[in-house]
Amino acid sequence: MTPTPQYYRTLARLRTAAEQEKADLFKGLPKECAAQVKDIVIRFEAEPPLAMLERGVDVEALSTVAQGKAGQEIVVFLMNLSKRYGAELGGFRRELRRTMLKELADVAGIEVELGD
Repeated sequence: MTPTPQYYRTLARLRTAAEQEKADLFKGLPKECAAQVKDIVIRFEAEPPLAMLERGVDVEALSTVAQGKAGQEIVVFLMNLSKRYGAELGGFRRELRRTMLKELADVAGIEVELGD
């Protein structure tokens, strides 16, 4: 299926919200946590690309940890988050933040309790 112009508009809106949320997340981290995750890259993709699917990433995954040019990086799939939690930006940003926090903690080896 070929993505529609609406798909690209939605993706651009989600990407802008995601970049803002990522900046807010890093600004709000306690200093000791921020120091542990400062070098971890978080990047955004619409959906898992074919290469990731071939390596076993689920087509409906919200995120994954991949090997990037500078080491481990967190990849968050924006359209999958939107499909699961709705297009309303408040809910999307809330779940995006939870996803990023969970992955950051996993990569950095930090124990966190995110609740339900």
